[in-house]
Amino acid sequence: MRLDLIAAELEDCEIRDLEVPAGGLRRDVESELIDALEGCQGLIVRPGLVTERVITESEDLEIISVLNSGYDHIDIEAATERGIVVTHSPDNPGPSVAEHTVGLMLSMLRKIPSAANQTSEGEWASARETERLELQSCTVGVVGLGVIGFDVAQTVRRAFGSEVLASDPYVSGERDSAIYPRVDPAKVSDEGIELTDTDTLFERSDLVTVHAPLTEVTREFVGREEFDALAGGYFINTARGDVIDEAALIDAVEAEQLAGVALDVMTNEPPEPDNPLLHSDLVTVTPHVAGLSNRLHERGVEKLGQRIRTVLAGDRTAYTVNPEVYDE
Repeated sequence: MRLDLIAAELEDCEIRDLEVPAGGLRRDVESELIDALEGCQGLIVRPGLVTERVITESEDLEIISVLNSGYDHIDIEAATERGIVVTHSPDNPGPSVAEHTVGLMLSMLRKIPSAANQTSEGEWASARETERLELQSCTVGVVGLGVIGFDVAQTVRRAFGSEVLASDPYVSGERDSAIYPRVDPAKVSDEGIELTDTDTLFERSDLVTVHAPLTEVTREFVGREEFDALAGGYFINTARGDVIDEAALIDAVEAEQLAGVALDVMTNEPPEPDNPLLHSDLVTVTPHVAGLSNRLHERGVEKLGQRIRTVLAGDRTAYTVNPEVYDE
């Protein structure tokens, strides 16, 4: 994380740095984090578990601000009990994740990786024989209409003219939430996006892309039934690995039930070297880089700085995941 940008944005604050070892987002740095947070009012975090113990022992902490969209590595319940505001930033990696997602769509449908490999191996003629699909001819299903999901849906609809289906229980009104929906149903309709249920979306789509946050409700909510319904189609996940049943996906891939799969996230990160998804010609895996870009830190630090200053001044801020703390 760019300390120079953080220091410039929060120039009236003392800034401390904790270097987290390389690995997945859910790295255990509990003791180190507790020591680093002594006397601190705010925490900016990307990787690293923020556990109940960290929250309980950080007596001066008032706000935890996540650099990216996912906040499943934060103990929200413990933070809420302590009256600590937790914010996330889907608007920070959002543009990059949307671009990466559309890139994966085109890569799979146009068979770009295999064409490049075959060409480099001298198989020019055979590479030209592979069937390739146009994105505009596909029905694209978007699961989750948060900031990122809606951006993907809009891009595919506007730029390619694809038929776009979307499912989101908060946008449709099936579920209530203090922080969702992030988009009005009327705006979805105005964009030419058809709002439907998840079962129908998987049945009618040629390609499905998932953009749902990881919660107890969404954990492994895409499984065997959904892959059966999508048979012959394409599947993308740039959200969180645990929103899908990875064992069910492996079975679908090994049975060649799907035409292609692209993943930027997995259940275990990094995955075990013998994970079958890493060794299938049907699967493209990128190492959780969809949200990374040349603009990530510059854009993110500006937004986080604004949110931290707002909360420390005693006011409400955008993208708070536990807004009930403001009522205490």
